[in-house]
Amino acid sequence: ATNKTPARASATNKTPARASATNKTPARASATNKTPARASATNKTPARASATNKTPARASATNKTPARASATNKTPARASATNKTPARASATNKTPARASATNKTPARASATNKTPARASATNKTPARASATNKTPARASATNKTPARASATNKTPARASATNKTPARASATNKTPARASATNKTPARASATNKTPARASATNKTPARASATNKTPARASATNKTPARASATNKTPARASATNKTPARASATNKTPARASATNKTPARASATNKTPARASATNKTPARASATNKTPARASATNKTPARASATNKTPARASATNKTPARASATNKTPARASATNKTPARASATNKTPARASATNKTPARASATNKTPARASATNKTPARASATNKTPARASATNKTPARASATNKTPARASATNKTPARASATNKTPARASATNKTPARASATNKTPARASATNKTPARASATNKTPARASATNKTPARASATNKTPARASATNKTPARASATNKTPARASATNKTPARASATNKTPARASATNKTPARASATNKTPSCPQCTSESKQRLID
Repeated sequence: ATNKTPARASATNKTPARASATNKTPARASATNKTPARASATNKTPARASATNKTPARASATNKTPARASATNKTPARASATNKTPARASATNKTPARASATNKTPARASATNKTPARASATNKTPARASATNKTPARASATNKTPARASATNKTPARASATNKTPARASATNKTPARASATNKTPARASATNKTPARASATNKTPARASATNKTPARASATNKTPARASATNKTPARASATNKTPARASATNKTPARASATNKTPARASATNKTPARASATNKTPARASATNKTPARASATNKTPARASATNKTPARASATNKTPARASATNKTPARASATNKTPARASATNKTPARASATNKTPARASATNKTPARASATNKTPARASATNKTPARASATNKTPARASATNKTPARASATNKTPARASATNKTPARASATNKTPARASATNKTPARASATNKTPARASATNKTPARASATNKTPARASATNKTPARASATNKTPARASATNKTPARASATNKTPARASATNKTPARASATNKTPARASATNKTPSCPQCTSESKQRLID
């Protein structure tokens, strides 16, 4: 009862998969797999929210999206003003999206911190928008979701010249979906690769997936970050084994909001497949499409994902004849979180390009970039971002005589709210294409994973997940002495349930690397780890479970005589 494990807790400290009305888990789903998207009116998870806290991509009951934040510190999905974590989960695999009122997880938030995938009339979801702001993940004026933004801070689908983050952020602390000049969010890209969430008034967001493609927070052992995935694990919102995530693409695959006669925009479609935001005479904008092209949340083997592209590939609202929709991709086109040395995805990267929570001087996180890699709202003369474009590449809300806007369509191309059995809207799917909150045994949701595919809180030494970072840029869920883990902290940031004098994880840790329930002074991961970094529910001799510890880190045996237990009583 004194030391709670990350999957179990009292009303004060909730575990990522379970929670009381005060602290909600990031993505409540079935008993086995908890998605990071469920919450009460006070603390919203990425997929669920009250009128005050909107999530970005709310769809059907099965599909929840994970990515909101507060105005001060935006974590990938949830956060408090001080320390944000990226993705907490169940007892076995904790996703980085759980937290108490003090420490917010990336997928959960209070009225101040909005989640990315849900919204009321004020905050629109990625698949819905008003004539003024058409983003994939609509939000209120105060806190913008990844697809919506105010004039100052733009979401991945919209941005100002100053701050181009994909989801939302304050000027001070940027989460993977948001960033300051130092740490950028995961939606940034180079001049060659533009962002995927941009769209016109009718452009829809990409939040659909097949049984093969799972939620955005899953990954294999090789690819760690929440937005990253291997051939087996698909993009965060939608994908088949062939089709990858919506934020990445090859030279053949175009961006999601724009398309040629063959490929339609991502959010809108006719009976076969329509695109959501931009199109040629044959293929209309998300409100319009031809029989061939599919909607952004759904796609055929030919249709690719929306957020990544080569020099040929245009912005998310526009594409060539080969360009695919944003939520689907072939083996050539990768997921949004993964990329080659030239174009890195927001969640995964090589030594040169770092993950959204971490970055080197050369390649910044998704919200920030060098001269070579531009932010989603900014681009070079050759490839324009969704908000800006040259005569060659148009933005999702703008088009030439050949490419029509999303609000207009011919008899052949239907609006995004209507579709035949073959092509479903982003919030609806067939048995083959599942929503982000549902997955097959091979590809698990962000709260569940196999040995091969790890949750967003685990990573290799080269590519760290959003919950882990270097001394310079810390992820919301993991950090050195400067940045503490989301559930546990030093005197400055305490975890919801347990902590040592420095920085303890909520439930478990070794002397070297502590899990999200418990941690050492340096940097602990929130939920899962290799031999060096252990998960909260499992550990080697070096890293102990929350109920067991090495000589270095012991659990309190006398609640009345330890400063830890005293602190718990105070908490």
